[in-house]
This record gives sequence, structure tokens and C-alpha cells, in this order.
Amino acid sequence: MDMKQNLRRYVFILLLLPALWLCCKTKDNSSPSLQPGQTSPVNDTLRQLMASWKTDSLGCGDQRNKEAAESLLQGMKLENGSMKDFTEVFGTPNRQDEHDGATILRYYFDAACIGGRVTEESDYCSAEFTFREGRLAERQYICL
Repeated sequence: MDMKQNLRRYVFILLLLPALWLCCKTKDNSSPSLQPGQTSPVNDTLRQLMASWKTDSLGCGDQRNKEAAESLLQGMKLENGSMKDFTEVFGTPNRQDEHDGATILRYYFDAACIGGRVTEESDYCSAEFTFREGRLAERQYICL
């Protein structure tokens, strides 16, 4: 009887090991791969948000706002990220300034435009991202 029990155990173990291997192998293959320079997997919602942000270059199209910026920062894991990775996600800033060794990238939003230009009399907001030593150090959202 001991021999039959031992044989059953061995058969069970031999059947269980390939099942575990296939399970783990499937999980590894199902994870999304990273694109060059990308710090985290990108889902379709983040892709659309990035495209909308970049397309609304002056902030006139109601695509840019604080919530969108925060979603991109969190979703793309840009906290303390490099300026290169940041600009790949956010695109070219509307304004770039240097101040006390820091680089400040400004992106307009909630602006009123006429003929593809921000109207001088209108109020607008800007998302300001400050980089120190090439890394995102702080951000603020200012409405004028």
C-alpha cells in the first residue's frame, strides 16, 4: 500500500509542476512590454490623454487641465522623472524659463483663443513644472 501511495504522490507532483510552470509563464507573457524611453506600461486611456494634451497646444480646446496633468504624472510615473521623459509625455512647453539653476516648463490651459492665438485680454491658467538637476522637483497650477 505504501508503494501505491508513493506512486500517486509522484504522479501528482509530476502533473502539478507543469501546470504551475504554464501558469507562471502565461502571466509573464501577458504583461505589456515597455517602449524605448518609457518608464511604465501605457494603457489606452493614458495614450489618449497624452495625445489630447499635445494636440491642445495652447490650452484652448478644453483638453488640458490640472486633473489631466496629474493623471499623466501619476500614470506615467514621472514623479522625480527626467525632463526628457517628461517632454515625451507632455510635448513641447508653451514657455521655458531658467531661474536659480532650475528649468521651468509652462503649459497653458483654460485659455481663450481667437484665430489660433491666446487672446491678450483673456484669463488663462498654466501648469508649471520645475526641474532641478534634470529631475522634476515640483509643480504648481496658476490661473491669471
